[in-house]
Amino acid sequence: MKVKVIIACLVTVALVGVWWALTAAKAGSTGSNALSGTGTAQTPAPVSQANPVIDEQGGIQVVVKWERQDAQAGMQKFRIELNNHALNLDGFDFSRNLKLQLDGIEIPASIKAANTSGEGHHVSAEITAQASELTKLKTGSRLSIILENVGNTQARTFSWVY
Repeated sequence: MKVKVIIACLVTVALVGVWWALTAAKAGSTGSNALSGTGTAQTPAPVSQANPVIDEQGGIQVVVKWERQDAQAGMQKFRIELNNHALNLDGFDFSRNLKLQLDGIEIPASIKAANTSGEGHHVSAEITAQASELTKLKTGSRLSIILENVGNTQARTFSWVY
C-alpha cells in the first residue's frame, strides 16, 4: 500500500512538472511573453534603497539599477545587465536603444554607455544620462528607462519613484 501511494505521488509531481515545462515552452515559442500587455516591467522601488528592477521577458533577463541620483546636476547613472543562454548579445548598442521618461513624458537626454563588459550571452554597461529635465526630479517623481530591441521584446520599462 505504501509503495502505491509513493508511486502515485511521484507520478503526480512528474505530471505537474511536464505541464509547467510545456506551458513555459509554449509562452516562449509564441512570443506571448515578449509582447504581452505593454511589454514592460512596472515595478517602482524607493530610490533610497536603489533596488534593481528585473525583467525576464523573451528569455533574456535584464537587470537595471539606478546607481546615482543627482537631480541638481541633471545627471543620473544606471547599471544595465543583459543575461541569457540563447542569444549572442555582442554589439548591443545600449545608447541607441535607451530612452528616459520623467513622470510618463519622454525627455531628450544625452545617453552614454561606458564600462561595457562581458560577451556573448552576458553583457553589461554603465549608463550616464544627462538632461536639464532631470533637475526637476522631486519627491514622488517617477523616473523610467525604456530599453528597446532586446531580443524579441520591443520595449521594457524600468521605473523608480524619487
